[in-house]
Amino acid sequence: MDNIFKNGFLTGLGVGLMIKDGVEDSLEELLAKGREKAQGFADRKGKFMEELQKYMDDLEIRGKDQVQSALGEIGLVSREEYEALLARVEQLELSTGHRGAYSEPDAE
Repeated sequence: MDNIFKNGFLTGLGVGLMIKDGVEDSLEELLAKGREKAQGFADRKGKFMEELQKYMDDLEIRGKDQVQSALGEIGLVSREEYEALLARVEQLELSTGHRGAYSEPDAE
């Protein structure tokens, strides 16, 4: 009778360990799948953010082009054109020795 209880106990212990191992394996599989999905979401998020940035850059470029076109239509120059012209005038003034009409007089 002692042997029956001992065998029953050991059988129950063995079954418990098998169940424990099965649960651990299943849990590891679930965790691995969860990590894969999380990585997939992170990858998709990264791609989405890249595409969004490209789209925003494109909108910015198109917006600048439209503003430049509108300024040209009403006869205004861009800051770059103004600064280039100003630099040319300053260079001309330096080479001819003449000061501009709106220049401040030298403080002596």
